[in-house]
Amino acid sequence: MNDTYVWELAFLQKGTSEEQTKKRKRYVEVQEMIQRAFNKDQEENRSAMSSCSLSAWLPPSMKPCACASTLASYD
Repeated sequence: MNDTYVWELAFLQKGTSEEQTKKRKRYVEVQEMIQRAFNKDQEENRSAMSSCSLSAWLPPSMKPCACASTLASYD
């Protein structure tokens, strides 16, 4: 059990039962919002990656040089 989880449990259990209910509800709402944002970001990243060629993401030192394809044609 990590420290964050212990803190969350302690925080959610403080206060009256009505306050605890409100806190839990809000906590779940925030978790859902974060999950939706994360999923949206992942989907956008997948779309961006699929629409770009891999060489666009490579640093210059890792990109194939133009002469490599020319040399291959002489084989």
